[in-house]
Amino acid sequence: MPICRRGYTKYILLTLTIWLGAIVLFTFRTDSLSQSNNDMQINVVDRTAPPSLVDRIIGVLPFKTKVDNDHPPEERIRAHEQARNMSGQVQVVAPDMNNGHNDPKTGGPGEMGNAVRIDKDKLSKEERKKYDDGWQNNAFNQYVSDMISLRRNLADIRDPE
Repeated sequence: MPICRRGYTKYILLTLTIWLGAIVLFTFRTDSLSQSNNDMQINVVDRTAPPSLVDRIIGVLPFKTKVDNDHPPEERIRAHEQARNMSGQVQVVAPDMNNGHNDPKTGGPGEMGNAVRIDKDKLSKEERKKYDDGWQNNAFNQYVSDMISLRRNLADIRDPE
């Protein structure tokens, strides 16, 4: 059975043309809800270097805007209004929170990833009840889990290089 090579060539060229057309179409499309002409650009406070030539060219091109499809339009509009009210300034670094209660206890249970061992015989009646209820209701040691700080320090397990 002879193979019609001319027909295969047409299909290959048609497939490549459609593929390249789809790439161009999806690369250059814009989302009208995400960016309008009257939206002001947000300036980041910690930016130290002026934008390079490539950054300025990309900023001018309409098809290179970052499209935010993860949030509904109402949230995007509210975020743009909030940015306008902040005069285009964005806080990059989170504020320091030195409340004292978030700091891990040095030497507390579970610190540096060490195992916590509980002697059931030395627990008071109330603690023993919490211990037993944790195992019965949750199938894990709820008593020890509540003792371990969420913000504990863990040992560095990376290989030294």
